[in-house]
Amino acid sequence: MSKHWPLPECFTVRLTMQSDWHIGSGMGRPGNIDRLIARDADGLPFVPGKSLRGIWRDACERLCRGLDDGQRGDWSHLVNRLFGSQPALGVDDPTGHHRDPAQIPLGSTVQIPAARIPSPLRERLLQSDRRLREAMTFVKPGVKIDRRSGAAQTDFLRFEEMARTETVLEAECRLAVPEEMRTLVSALLIASSRLVERLGGKRRRGPGRCCLEIVGADNDGALDWLQNTTSAPSWPRSNLDNEPLGDARQVAANDPWIRVPLRLALQGPLAASYRTVGNVVETLDFLPGSYLLPHITRALSSLGVDIRAALQAGEVCVLPATPEVDGEQGLPVPFALFAPKNGQGLAERDKVVNRLLQPEPADDMQRKQLRDGYVASNPAKVHMTAITVHTHNRVDDQSQRPTGAGGLYSYEAIAPVDDGKPVVLRSEIRLRKSWADRLAPQPQWWKKLDGNISLGRSRKDDYGSVVIKTTDPEPVASAAIEVNTELFVWLVSDTLIRNNQLRPEPTARALGKELSQALGVTLTLRKCADGRLDELVRIRRLDTWHVGWGLPRPSLVALQAGSCVVFQANGEIDSTKLAQLEASGIGERTAEGYGQVRFNHPLMTKTPAVWPPNTQAREEDSAPTAAPIRQNDPAFGFARLLERECWKQEIRRACLAIANGQRKELLGWDHNRDKPPMSQLGGLRGQLSSLRSVADRQRVIGWLDRLAENNRRKDRWPSIPKVKEIIETDARIWGIIDRNGWPTLTEAATDQLRQELWPFAVRCFFDACIRAHKRELEDQQKRKEAISGT
Repeated sequence: MSKHWPLPECFTVRLTMQSDWHIGSGMGRPGNIDRLIARDADGLPFVPGKSLRGIWRDACERLCRGLDDGQRGDWSHLVNRLFGSQPALGVDDPTGHHRDPAQIPLGSTVQIPAARIPSPLRERLLQSDRRLREAMTFVKPGVKIDRRSGAAQTDFLRFEEMARTETVLEAECRLAVPEEMRTLVSALLIASSRLVERLGGKRRRGPGRCCLEIVGADNDGALDWLQNTTSAPSWPRSNLDNEPLGDARQVAANDPWIRVPLRLALQGPLAASYRTVGNVVETLDFLPGSYLLPHITRALSSLGVDIRAALQAGEVCVLPATPEVDGEQGLPVPFALFAPKNGQGLAERDKVVNRLLQPEPADDMQRKQLRDGYVASNPAKVHMTAITVHTHNRVDDQSQRPTGAGGLYSYEAIAPVDDGKPVVLRSEIRLRKSWADRLAPQPQWWKKLDGNISLGRSRKDDYGSVVIKTTDPEPVASAAIEVNTELFVWLVSDTLIRNNQLRPEPTARALGKELSQALGVTLTLRKCADGRLDELVRIRRLDTWHVGWGLPRPSLVALQAGSCVVFQANGEIDSTKLAQLEASGIGERTAEGYGQVRFNHPLMTKTPAVWPPNTQAREEDSAPTAAPIRQNDPAFGFARLLERECWKQEIRRACLAIANGQRKELLGWDHNRDKPPMSQLGGLRGQLSSLRSVADRQRVIGWLDRLAENNRRKDRWPSIPKVKEIIETDARIWGIIDRNGWPTLTEAATDQLRQELWPFAVRCFFDACIRAHKRELEDQQKRKEAISGT
């Protein structure tokens, strides 16, 4: 295999643990374990991207400090270009970049996600018995030593969960650098990776020893380049922000819209920042279109068409990415629907009320407004977005501990797995046909958007990895809108409206004025005296964030998606204009997906009882059975370790069960006659302690032969041949121990494990029998003493 030099845009990092290790989750299990390790969505141990990134950055800082002869020089400043600057450190920034608060923060050029168990071992573990997954960790006791006495301190016993040595983890990293800087960045990443020796908790006291390597990288080429480079190259300045916008072409009002569906498969948690409460960053349950805009702009601009002018003119819209529901893009649940408070949501349609069409029922059933979740166009239930929470800490460079302001914080994120199934978001790009025609000379131009990208908050490490896949463009088909004097408006995305004084006004009345101007008719709120409602709106405040500076932007106040309003029209409404508004949106910043609306949708204009039945059957995805791990796989050693530990635990359990129930039948030992006595069993245990391989078998057999020749000691053993048979024949111990259903991961594992664990099985079997024999002798002695005492 040819070695990579310089590194490609996507490369794999392999982390091999050379000792037991611990990456804490910050939680424990009351009464059992004080410190639990972090697990991913599949329940497997992993190394978070923030931990891997931090330890790699520290190694790169040491490398660059050495290249600068121990000073803070040009090499040290390059660390910020690789891993991003740290504006939170201010004057304490070791690179000196943010000693001047006016310095622009630098983004990271390398994305380092979490390191996880690689495939195919991951698939094999997930499909195998849970006992193999449990074997990946063990519980380690510990104490606190008193500094004065040097002894264990009272009431300071603790139990910590540890992951096993030989664990192999991999991460798919991405590199986005100017082409002329690729060699420099590759050399620094490859060389600094060799300096990573430990990570995780208590890494200075034994655990966490590891080896970090870039798979297929040319280590010698990187070292030679650094030795031959006397001074740090200068990083080129970016002039992207100074480029003028392209000329916006005049677009006809009747220019049709084209849609390009987007499918976003989450590869990890996705943090779409909503607001910050204390030290918790809350997330939205969808991905706003503004997060997708940078990727779409870069991809389409690389085709020679400056799409930014179209974005400013509102001729291109990027819709928010919402969860997939019944194979289609989910729509926010209408606020007009009220379901039984203790019922099953939309499952009981006859009990659901549309308050735009129905007054409050006179029955005694309590109903609650549906405010969260997403539905399909013909809903069967309300789909709730799965949210996960991850806690992190900021490690101080000097003390190497999570100290200082912001030392502990948590991120909410959209979970990548919901109820055991991968989470998929759906969005779409809408653009005028004239802009699609400008892109048409490029064959399948929409495929330029496909690929693995990072979106959202903290996308440089643990969060935001998604795979985008597009389908062929198609015209925006608007459903036939029945126009009458009543206009039912359903907002399917947050909507930004300003009044005549240019102040945000998220009200139904302001929405009516905006629609009146766009449709050329006068719309007023419907007034009903029969108990029906005219508006059900909610307001959402969006606290946006400037990623580059790490500072908040002005907040946005919007009509929340799901709001419903009914207007009375004083004039004839043009259905063509309604279709155009459904395609383009209403209000401000429609290019980012704000202002998406549906008019006279059947969910609004019909009561739930007359909705068409939902007959769509959900297909269950059946994953193919993973093949056993082969010997040439890098994770083979770790897989064999898990098998070995799992089988050892099963051997212990089986031996304990056999010793308590079948000991006399298998060995002939009789505790009532004290045969054999404990002194003889102690001798047998001493001989078996040296049984570590098949080659040690003759030593134990020789001891048993000499025992049989000694008439005095022979009489004290009920059946020496039965003991000898178990040690002489390999298959005998496996015939005694029922190993049916013991899980395996690697190919041809059963025969190899039987041969490898035969000495352990023999030792464990006799040890369990000796202990059971002793317990029954002690119980018998206690009964005799009790009888004699009475």
